[in-house]
Amino acid sequence: MPIELIAGLSFDTNEKVLRDAFLPYGEILEVRVIVNRASGLSKGFGFVQFASESDAVNALKEMDGRSLDGRNIRVNFANTRARPNSAPPRPSPSFWPNKPINID
Repeated sequence: MPIELIAGLSFDTNEKVLRDAFLPYGEILEVRVIVNRASGLSKGFGFVQFASESDAVNALKEMDGRSLDGRNIRVNFANTRARPNSAPPRPSPSFWPNKPINID
């Protein structure tokens, strides 16, 4: 499911406002405005997850650079990160072509 990073948000923008702004572009699965844990204030960015890639692409085209709560927002696809509990893939033995493989 495509996730969009929304940057440049007003510190007053909440999840309802963000959802309402992106809802015309398709089905939304989740909206998050990132807040400071200590103060509870917005950090000025958030995420919108769409149900389909075509809706996400359309929203990106239409909303990037638009004004929301008095600020011009920037919209990009978010980079995905590996989950903290997932181990990186192990290289295959062919990764070391000149080393012998000992199988006991």
